[in-house]
Amino acid sequence: MQTITKENKEQTVITSPVVWKYVLQFLGWFILFYWGTEIIWGLTTPHHYYIPWLNHYFNYIMLNRVIVLESSRKILEASGYYMFSPQPDVLTISGEYGIILNYSCLGFAIISFWMAFVITHHGSWWFKIIWAIIGLAIIIVCNIARVCLVLLSGLEHWSLPFRLDHHTWYNIITYAAIIVLAFFYNYFVTKKRIQ
Repeated sequence: MQTITKENKEQTVITSPVVWKYVLQFLGWFILFYWGTEIIWGLTTPHHYYIPWLNHYFNYIMLNRVIVLESSRKILEASGYYMFSPQPDVLTISGEYGIILNYSCLGFAIISFWMAFVITHHGSWWFKIIWAIIGLAIIIVCNIARVCLVLLSGLEHWSLPFRLDHHTWYNIITYAAIIVLAFFYNYFVTKKRIQ
């Protein structure tokens, strides 16, 4: 990718091969991560084409679910609520309201977006690894906050602002956070390259 520096003041236009190369690389990585995760989900779920060793050693989808649900449970228990999980993907609060954390609720679309951005953008591999971890942590923290708020709002009968569902709010907030993070990523990597 060509960057605009003090020495190189050419404008990058949308028809530039550099822009198209970036877009195609980004889309390639996004498709690889997104559909790769869909394939892993299908191969680690017993009612699909199940591969037990893949489920046992490479089920990062279940790991994501466990992190989100267990963190939400600990936060709400620390706040004085009784939490119960009758199944691995279910969490209930005070025996009155519960959620099922489905595959579609785990945020793999935005994770794929972030990972594709980090890999496609310029920067050293160590820089990319650090920023990939930061982005993943932000996405998971947003999901933990969402689960806690959905459980509390169901228990307390709160309504969501503007009549939007929690999936829409989660997408708005996490994509906004990732766009801000992408801005800072670009700022730091460009500042380092110019100096």
